[in-house]
Amino acid sequence: MKILYVGNAQGLNNIGKYYLTEQRIINGFTRLGHTVYCFNDRDHSRYANIFRTQSLGLRQMNAKLIEDAVIYEPDVIVLSHCKKVQNETLNHIKNKFPSVKIIYTNVDPLSDSGNVESIKQRVGVADAIFVTTAGDGLKQFTSSKAKVHYFPNPVDRAIDINKSYQNECDIDLLLMGRALTHQKDHRHELARYLMNNNDDVMNVHIGGMGVNNNLCYGASYMKILAKTKMGVSLSKVSHHYLYASDRLSHYLASGIMTFIPDGAGFEDILDGGFVPFSSQEDLWDKAKYYHKNEQERVKIAKRGYELSHDIFSVDKVCQYMLDVVYDKNLDVPWPIN
Repeated sequence: MKILYVGNAQGLNNIGKYYLTEQRIINGFTRLGHTVYCFNDRDHSRYANIFRTQSLGLRQMNAKLIEDAVIYEPDVIVLSHCKKVQNETLNHIKNKFPSVKIIYTNVDPLSDSGNVESIKQRVGVADAIFVTTAGDGLKQFTSSKAKVHYFPNPVDRAIDINKSYQNECDIDLLLMGRALTHQKDHRHELARYLMNNNDDVMNVHIGGMGVNNNLCYGASYMKILAKTKMGVSLSKVSHHYLYASDRLSHYLASGIMTFIPDGAGFEDILDGGFVPFSSQEDLWDKAKYYHKNEQERVKIAKRGYELSHDIFSVDKVCQYMLDVVYDKNLDVPWPIN
């Protein structure tokens, strides 16, 4: 099939984020044997006017998407966020090509009211909606007009090539990600706690988290993963069922023994492949334990690596999306709702 991928992938300035979910999904559909063309809505909006401002180029971007769809005649359109793409535009394409299927994907937490509204925006125009949160949170999108399902942050064997549990690693514990500094934020607090309690017990590498500017991207990010023993998967929220930042899949699939906060239920699908923690103190105690007990750490890291490459394989994720939208039988190792 011909798939038109609409989102902030590839384009002019995304080389440093080649490992993010958008590129993984493009790779997955391609490996399944489909042709994928990427339409970067943000770049089209930005470069449609001399001021390089997205808001001034929205009309032109939507017109360009229709124009490209007419040329390409896609079988499936996959939307990734791209909230400035108008439903009117999508309906115009559907009227032109009645058999086209529209899939919408969203990887942000449901604790964000603005994100909830972005998902609701696509109910009625998308044939299927996929969100990286499962459970009761999906009920608010229930509609006869769209199928709404969970999908995991995907692992891509072409991107996730590290096996850190086999490597000589000089980073004992890794904590990376942006965090809000202008308000109380649990990620910022955890980073401070680790900094204040380490006393050179371990080499703790903190990138960002509101405490420094040591964020890195591109090959530099992947090199850090390759030399890391243990990592903390920390998201904006930790109590929504099966929700986590895509950093979780990066860590697991790189062979890093990963700590995940209690509350999201990942033991339901990753049993034995990660270490849960309930508090800052619990995390630090467990990190020190596994720092001293190398064989146990490697065993868990290897288990997490194998489970994530199997369960979260982007090939399976992409086939699942197509099976949903074409009403085929579903056989996946994760809850669909």
